[in-house]
Amino acid sequence: MMLKLAGIYWLEQLKLGTGDKKAKLRLLGLLAVGIYVFVMVYSFANSMAAQLSEQGSLARMAELFMTAASALVILSTLFSARDILFSYRDREMLTAMPIKRVTLVGSRVLILLIYEGMFTLMLMLPMFVAFGRHVEITPYFILCAVVGCLFSACVPAVVGAVVGTGLSALLSGFKGAKVLRYVVLAVFALAIMAVSMSTGFTAGGGQLSEAALARLDDVMASVRSFFPTVRLFSDGLTGEPLKLEAFVVVSAALAALLVLFASKLMPFVLARSDAGGTAKGYRPEKTRSVFSALFNREARLYFGSPMYLFNTGFSLLIMLIGAVAVAVFRRKILDSRMMLEGGRFLWSMLPYLLALFISMCPITAVTISIEGPRFWIIRSMPVSAKKVLAAKLLLALLVEAAVIVVSVTVLQLALPMDALSRAMLYVLPLVYCLFMSLMGLMFNLRMPKLEWKTEAAVVKQSASVTVTMIVGMSVTLIPMIVSMALGPIGAPIVAGALLIASVILLIWLFKGGVRRFNQI
Repeated sequence: MMLKLAGIYWLEQLKLGTGDKKAKLRLLGLLAVGIYVFVMVYSFANSMAAQLSEQGSLARMAELFMTAASALVILSTLFSARDILFSYRDREMLTAMPIKRVTLVGSRVLILLIYEGMFTLMLMLPMFVAFGRHVEITPYFILCAVVGCLFSACVPAVVGAVVGTGLSALLSGFKGAKVLRYVVLAVFALAIMAVSMSTGFTAGGGQLSEAALARLDDVMASVRSFFPTVRLFSDGLTGEPLKLEAFVVVSAALAALLVLFASKLMPFVLARSDAGGTAKGYRPEKTRSVFSALFNREARLYFGSPMYLFNTGFSLLIMLIGAVAVAVFRRKILDSRMMLEGGRFLWSMLPYLLALFISMCPITAVTISIEGPRFWIIRSMPVSAKKVLAAKLLLALLVEAAVIVVSVTVLQLALPMDALSRAMLYVLPLVYCLFMSLMGLMFNLRMPKLEWKTEAAVVKQSASVTVTMIVGMSVTLIPMIVSMALGPIGAPIVAGALLIASVILLIWLFKGGVRRFNQI
């Protein structure tokens, strides 16, 4: 029954067996994204494996990738576990059916593990392929690869689920709960960035120097002591079958304990969550314009949904953290051989790097779909569709532009650049911001996903998000190559072309987009 419930969920999410003609397109889109991520991660892992293999430290790569996957899973489950395990749309209907609570919770835990397993698979599978090029392929190595891909998400998912659900239950009703959760997110992301930078992978002009390898060994030693499952898997990979077996047993046992305790604590968690929104009194709101009310509604919808905010804003957070890190390590960066030999070239590529982060922030690609069952409300309001779409667009532009301006200002203060590079560092990312926001809204109007059970299905699986990210990355990488060929005038030409495309999209939005909005 547990597997059947999870299977029904995924069949409904992927629209398989329903005759939906777009189901195959969704699968093809997901496959394309998977191949793209595989190639990117594999190229990085293969380069690292070649260097570590020469120094006899190849096992460190498996530890590093497993640590990165674990951190990513914990960060994701902190803000998605409660919605997936307890606050899904059909909860009341399913709990009223003659299904054991432990079976119901077990199916939700399985769904959570499949979600998070996708993250680990994107990192671990390319790593094992790169790893296999430098060792002898044996049945035991294949077994280790299968175990690593299937079980790496279990322990971090359990940790993130327990902490995230506990915080949600204990802080329900607390006015600053959402702010506190975002602070935890920022601190966690800063910690990941600090650990990543402390390993010094780029030391020595792109090669792992002896000092960088020593730092990597120190970091991995700390991880092995803090995260025993990483140590168990690493020892198992290097030829200790009992450690590999212990890794599987520990991972499966913790997942089973999560099912057991979640089923026992389910009434408490739901009671705390449902009681958190009780009104404490009426206070009349100030009179404001229609557009202001629509904008405030969009802001509450965006900042009030951790899943929506985290998945669409994480790349912006990383961009901001990266800019601060550049300012902090300014002298070390400027004195590196890479900067001394190719500084001018790197300055010209910096705006495109920021644009790449923006392409991974599809706020508007979700803004229609996130309405879900509430979409009929905004459709039936006596408000023009132009104002609704303008409010959604303005929110995305303000959020992204604010982070861009702060990040670029920090970089401008930290790095020596010529006047044209400084101007393009502001102009090009802001133009990309406008273009990506308009394009994401267009794709979401064309491919809305209004029938969903959890916000994760909209933010992580909708076709509009997938298409927007693929097109956005392509529109970033291809002009970057063109700009390299054109020289200094490349960036202004790209900015002008994107601005013209943005004007065309804006005209479509307030004509064809409004018509499409009324037809949904």
